[in-house]
Amino acid sequence: METFTGYTFPLSEHALRTEDIVRLTGPGFEDEILRINRAFLKVSALAGFTVIERPLTTPEMGSKISRIFEKSEKTALFVLTLGIGYEKIADAYRGDSLLYYLTDVIASEYTEVIAQVINRKIAEYASSLGLGSSNRYSPGYCGWKLSGQRALFSFLPPIPCGIELTDSCLMKPVKSISGAVAIGKNIRFQKYDCSICKDEICLYRKKFIL
Repeated sequence: METFTGYTFPLSEHALRTEDIVRLTGPGFEDEILRINRAFLKVSALAGFTVIERPLTTPEMGSKISRIFEKSEKTALFVLTLGIGYEKIADAYRGDSLLYYLTDVIASEYTEVIAQVINRKIAEYASSLGLGSSNRYSPGYCGWKLSGQRALFSFLPPIPCGIELTDSCLMKPVKSISGAVAIGKNIRFQKYDCSICKDEICLYRKKFIL
């Protein structure tokens, strides 16, 4: 088993601004957003990655993503989660449809923020070796079949960061992300290009993410 490098990221150090959340929800909920966001600032996300000394290409990845990873020399496989911290907040607001919705939106944004942070950690690792790194790719997006989770998790320690993979390849707790980053001399980071993906109803379509 390759070394798994783990991190704890207090969300208070990566706080979302109320105005950024309002851009997602629309105006009129500022007081509720402020209240919920304060609860999130007491939560810490868990994240970590493993580096394997070869390109990762599997049939589930699809041809477009495979072509990116075929050029790599190493592959970083990562996971992250808001864990039970998010679940406790969600449970507190489960009886109020508005607050529960706002909690879900804010949690999704925080998982993206932490995904960007772990992507930068991987980029720093690659740079220390004089190598480039790609943006992140995750099973379930960009043509990578969700069943590809099984291959990805096979390189990680059991229940990494407290995340379990279900029989249907979903992750528990919810608000967890897994993925891979290509590393190599011929690898360069590029902003996400929606042309690589055929999912027309993707939540992140036309939104550049790491």
